[in-house]
Amino acid sequence: MSRRPIRLRRPLRRHFMWGVLFALSLAGAAVAEQAPAPAPKEKSPAPQPTRPETGAWVNATNNVGGDTWGYAGVCTIACKPGADEVIAGVSERGLWSSTDGGRTWTPLGDAKVKITNRPYVIIFDPKDANTFWETGNYGPGLLKTTDGGKTFERLGATIANCDGLSVDFSDPDRKTLVLGFHEKIRFVMRSADGGRIWRQIGTNLPEKTNHSTNPLVLDSKTFLINTAGWVEGHSLGIYRTEDAGQTWTKVSELGTAGQPLLASDGAVYWGQLWDRGLLKSTDKGKTWTAVAGPVKRTPIEVGGGKLVGVAASQLHFSADGAKTWKPIGAPAPFAPNAAAYSDKRNCFYVARSTEKKTDSAIARLDLPQSLDAVMPKKLVVWDGEALAGGAGWAEPKATTTLKVQTAEVHAGKGALELHAEAKGWAGGGWNWLGWWPKDGGTDISGFKNLVFWMKVAGDKPPGGAVRAALECSGRNAKPTAEVDVAKYCPDVFDGKWHEVVIPLQDLYAGKTDFDATKAWQLNLFVAGAEIKVSVFVDDIGFDDRPVAPAAK
Repeated sequence: MSRRPIRLRRPLRRHFMWGVLFALSLAGAAVAEQAPAPAPKEKSPAPQPTRPETGAWVNATNNVGGDTWGYAGVCTIACKPGADEVIAGVSERGLWSSTDGGRTWTPLGDAKVKITNRPYVIIFDPKDANTFWETGNYGPGLLKTTDGGKTFERLGATIANCDGLSVDFSDPDRKTLVLGFHEKIRFVMRSADGGRIWRQIGTNLPEKTNHSTNPLVLDSKTFLINTAGWVEGHSLGIYRTEDAGQTWTKVSELGTAGQPLLASDGAVYWGQLWDRGLLKSTDKGKTWTAVAGPVKRTPIEVGGGKLVGVAASQLHFSADGAKTWKPIGAPAPFAPNAAAYSDKRNCFYVARSTEKKTDSAIARLDLPQSLDAVMPKKLVVWDGEALAGGAGWAEPKATTTLKVQTAEVHAGKGALELHAEAKGWAGGGWNWLGWWPKDGGTDISGFKNLVFWMKVAGDKPPGGAVRAALECSGRNAKPTAEVDVAKYCPDVFDGKWHEVVIPLQDLYAGKTDFDATKAWQLNLFVAGAEIKVSVFVDDIGFDDRPVAPAAK
């Protein structure tokens, strides 16, 4: 064919049931217990190594919170992006900062605005880490700093006893904020002016729903909220609005706990109540799928698309959207509830909440190698937004097109659409480097898999299939073998978005002349007696996760 190139006693359990003890915050929160080291005999102990072997957990509690802690202790922890700074929230003692790996801690803020709540979550502005928000319950609900924590401003003079917060980061002015509240039913508040004026939108939730504690803002009008709690006779679930809270639609019967994670690829992850499992949505919260595996609580995102979660006393990471998990380092001294990653120090922190002050509430795990060396590599070559260049072809020309469109996307603003109405076969290719690649192509020799997201709209071609291949080597195109996408994604024709992972070894089969250092185009072909279908593709890339079972 022609083609071109913990169960605690009740007061504390209720406080953390749907917050700190059952979720990982978007910024990262964690728990770990470590017995204090025995007192050294010598007066001057040997200096602590700055980079111990992987698995050597270091007690980082030290003077955090001062001499006394409020009831609940260290409630949350977060790492400041791009800086060697970790911030811990201590019940009724405010936020404390460490810039030496937890060896010493300094209180943030000044005397004008004191943080006297039980901190719940810390959220950094992705464009300016000196701007962050803190929520808390049993005290003032929402505070904000724009100077890295030197000073704070209270948002909403009467707002108190808050749990989750979400900010519309798609808006450069950060005008839309949505707040959830601690152990309150049908109570959700929205601000459209950055937190000065607030409106109650929770009353529009159905009656007999449980506590509405953790929102997620997708844009200025599209939000998610969980309903989960201990009130008997009240329902659990996830609700979604597309009109800023005027109406809500139930999208899941399952109750979720703590802050959800909106990942960089657009997927949403949310741990179920009582550690019953992890949920995932790839369509902006419209539908949800239970994710199997050891991690049951909301993970954090590290290293651009990679996830880290806690299972029992072990940190795990996933590079394939929570399909598979691999342990990192040695188990923590006891079962953590959450984790935070410092990109600057290249380490993980874990922390725990306790009823009383303890000298083992925070621990640190240093990585002797870079995060990329510990976790699988990933390369994205086209995502429709930041990486949106290239050119395409399609045949037969009269009935087939391949173009960038914005109506149907997996994540972001754009995706490719191969639309075909033909007989026998139709196909197209997208060159992510443009005609022709001046540098010879993209070097994919260090990767194991071709990875992209796909959705097929229309009936399965009778007796047909969708096949994929790669091309390389400039004008003298040398394609790989063509493979049936259904082999790696059996549900490809169900009308939903799916991640397709094709081992490169399958594409290279019988193609010894293919140059993996000069790849530049993804080809797609549809075969069948009668073809009338649209194939959507988004987020094209490569990674080195273990070879998919279908290829073995």
